Amino acid sequence: NVNWKVYDLLSEDIALQAGHRLLNVGSCGLHVVHNATTKWNMESTLNCLHWLFKDAPARREDFVQVTQCELMPLRFCSHRWLENISVMERALKMWPHVCRYVAAVRSKKVPHPKNASFETISKKCDDPLFLVHAQVFLSVAREIEPFLETYQTDAPMLPFVAGDLDSILISLSSRFLKSSEVDKLAASSTALLKIDFNDPSLSKDVSTVELGFGATKLLTNLIGRKAVSQKDAFTVRADTKQMLLAIVNKIFEKAPIRYPLARAITCLDPAQMVANKASTTTRMRKCLLLLQDARVLSAAKCDSVYRQFKALVNAAVVDPAFLSFTKEEHRLDTLYFSFVSPKKEWADLWSCLKQLLLLSHGQASVERGFSLNKEAMVENMKAGTIQAQRNIKDHLLHVGGVKNVTLSKELLKAANGARQKYQVRFKFKTKLRRMLAYHRYVLFVASSGKFSIYRKILRHTPVAFCGDALCDVHSRRFASSD
Repeated sequence: NVNWKVYDLLSEDIALQAGHRLLNVGSCGLHVVHNATTKWNMESTLNCLHWLFKDAPARREDFVQVTQCELMPLRFCSHRWLENISVMERALKMWPHVCRYVAAVRSKKVPHPKNASFETISKKCDDPLFLVHAQVFLSVAREIEPFLETYQTDAPMLPFVAGDLDSILISLSSRFLKSSEVDKLAASSTALLKIDFNDPSLSKDVSTVELGFGATKLLTNLIGRKAVSQKDAFTVRADTKQMLLAIVNKIFEKAPIRYPLARAITCLDPAQMVANKASTTTRMRKCLLLLQDARVLSAAKCDSVYRQFKALVNAAVVDPAFLSFTKEEHRLDTLYFSFVSPKKEWADLWSCLKQLLLLSHGQASVERGFSLNKEAMVENMKAGTIQAQRNIKDHLLHVGGVKNVTLSKELLKAANGARQKYQVRFKFKTKLRRMLAYHRYVLFVASSGKFSIYRKILRHTPVAFCGDALCDVHSRRFASSD
């Protein structure tokens, strides 16, 4: 991986020049969890459903006329679970109408689209197990969704990542692992690092693999109507197990939970402090050893921080701020700033906490930006509109709401002239399109070998009118073909 190679080179260079090592907490947890599975070719099906009606107004009209359904499919994103829940829910809501539309095309009541997207959807309409596969996909996506929503924040969240990823792994693996093995994982966090999910002896019988309530009900109904066989049902469960294994292995392989610092930093979780003082101080000790190995802190400073941290834990277990803390409503940096920084005897601890809380839990701002763009986008919206809406949103967040926006003279003046600016811009773009069409004709004449006509046209063409967009026309090779 290019990113890891850059990290290795940068780490070596910093160690050589500064004598320090970078603190490694693994890959972005959001990126790893967002990567979906390709089982059952779900990506291709949902993409084909979207493109079947995308930019096809006549086909949309036929669909609405045949089905009386005005809903249209949403676009599937292959590497973002959070956005695909709404995509799948829309597809399931539309599916009976899509099957009706396909039947109308086959009976020649409406024109045949004659494209690959329609052929893919037509085959899926004949597959009785498609809805079962879709429900399994939706069930897994909903299980991952809370993690992705919670960690799309710029607040320091790394102390919570390992625990929440552990919960996701245990929850997903409980669908195919024996209950005794799941109990072991829940009892000890270290057991999760040692287990081999691919070991067949740890797995349930395939016939008992959990599909989710929606998929199980659909599959039972299909078997009762003899639309599918018991063999087909067994295959669905076996494929579900393989899909879950792929997801679990990917999270376990690349997520931060395997990195010692990512697990040790959970000592800063207020809930852990209150629940288990001994475990919290042990993890802080491991954290300080890692900082010492990286030459971030000296041995003397580690001793001082460790002593002050034990005093903090003793005070935290009876403090209301720590007892009532929740990561959804409060911020760790605010809590520790108000509790630790005012006390001069904890100065070394506060210095260490600032370094630890600065460690990133992932590219939260980027992932949050993707989600905001998805919410803002509608049909035929261009990039400029999205940028304008995002600028407005960012400013509202910065000032703390609509009521705090300052209505300056410059803002009012810009709003008053908005319509005029739009008209000027529209006229300019219209003229620009005409001039570009004219110059395409000029190039066509030149490429046909009629250079006398080409030179005559250029002498009467106001090239400067269109600015830089047309400057390359006169620099073409036709000028040297006399």
